[in-house]
Amino acid sequence: MQRNIALDGLKITLALMVVALHCGFLTDLAPHASYLLIHGLFRAAVPVFFIINGYFFWQALAPRNPDAGNATPACCDWFYRIVLLYAFWMLFYAVFWLPADTGVPSDGWTRLVVLLFGYYHLWYLPATIGAAALTWLIRHRSTGVMATLTLLTLLTGTALQYAFSYHLAGPQLTGLLPDKTMVYRNFLLFGLPYFLCGVLLQRCQLGNRLSHVTLGRLVLLGIGLVLLESYVNYQLTGGKEGFDMLLSLAVLCPALFLLANGYLLRGSAPLGRLAAALYFIHPLFIHLLHRYTELRATPLTLAVIPVSLVAALLLLQLNQRLRLLV
Repeated sequence: MQRNIALDGLKITLALMVVALHCGFLTDLAPHASYLLIHGLFRAAVPVFFIINGYFFWQALAPRNPDAGNATPACCDWFYRIVLLYAFWMLFYAVFWLPADTGVPSDGWTRLVVLLFGYYHLWYLPATIGAAALTWLIRHRSTGVMATLTLLTLLTGTALQYAFSYHLAGPQLTGLLPDKTMVYRNFLLFGLPYFLCGVLLQRCQLGNRLSHVTLGRLVLLGIGLVLLESYVNYQLTGGKEGFDMLLSLAVLCPALFLLANGYLLRGSAPLGRLAAALYFIHPLFIHLLHRYTELRATPLTLAVIPVSLVAALLLLQLNQRLRLLV
């Protein structure tokens, strides 16, 4: 199977950004620079993953072989695979969120919320499932309707993020949730806008209308805007508040995806699956190294990345038999 190596390379880069983000890269050496990365550029990773999923999900909505009488869309297989992935990895990490002595509140409601929203990094999977389900429901709507919904959900989610980070929202909004980020970092207000963005990029074939030079300039503009926005947040909050959603990511992330997707470097190496394996497995080693070592943020990052890469390669080998790991 031929793959776009440029796009798969982007996926690996994004996965490494997630690892560095979770390890707190540079927080022990250069807090200001770390903030610009962890609450700035590294936050581009998940939105781009949503865009990629939306872009290819729209292709999967087409019937697999309507001429042969098989009108079942390939998205049925897509949904089945994502749900299976979520079930497997939630079970894999159950030791960290299910027992009462893990530090996670152990009441039944909290466990149910974690199960529905996802443990730690796994929130991305139910958010993807929910975004895809809503996309399927509105698949026959016009491009204008989809674009409007994209804009409304993106602005709402970002506004809520800023309201919480700048202490403008009351505690009543989070009273039923163990983590305030669940209010905005979910399938509706985070997953859906970027997932629909990918759908719209595919539907409108925007990548064919913009040159690589134009996309490159948009990427540079997006990087500059993200750094500026995160710098302003750092100055106004003293670096004490985190940000998952930045408005400037709406410029950077689509341009970054289109630029990588436009370079058709073909190959057969499953680098995209390596990125997925790295994303899923790395928290295990963060937990273990936190427990058995005293590594600070930057050494921790430099230790987790190679170990996780080796484990990810082993997962790919195992996945050839089980077909449910990545």
